[in-house]
Amino acid sequence: AHAYELLKRGVHQFKRDTLGSAIDLGVDALCSLGFHAHRAVRAGQIFKQHEDTSLRAMAVHYGTDEAGHISMARQHIQNLERVLQGDRRTSKETQPDAWDSAGQKRG
Repeated sequence: AHAYELLKRGVHQFKRDTLGSAIDLGVDALCSLGFHAHRAVRAGQIFKQHEDTSLRAMAVHYGTDEAGHISMARQHIQNLERVLQGDRRTSKETQPDAWDSAGQKRG
């Protein structure tokens, strides 16, 4: 909620204190589940970029149009899923192992 309030007040440069560590935790979890490190890191990068874009787009509905906000959130989740699936297919085709090697997991 604080990020939306900052955006509504015209503040466009800020950091969300837990977002980075949450993404790092997600990347680590993907690696633990057997994802190649480069794919897990790439998924984290895509998520962060998408989250930043979504946050700014959804801020216009925050506090004024709950139904619009929820609808837009659902759309952004579906878009993120499509982007991650597309990237996963492309990554498999172009970089089957990239910079992974035995023992070179992130973390």
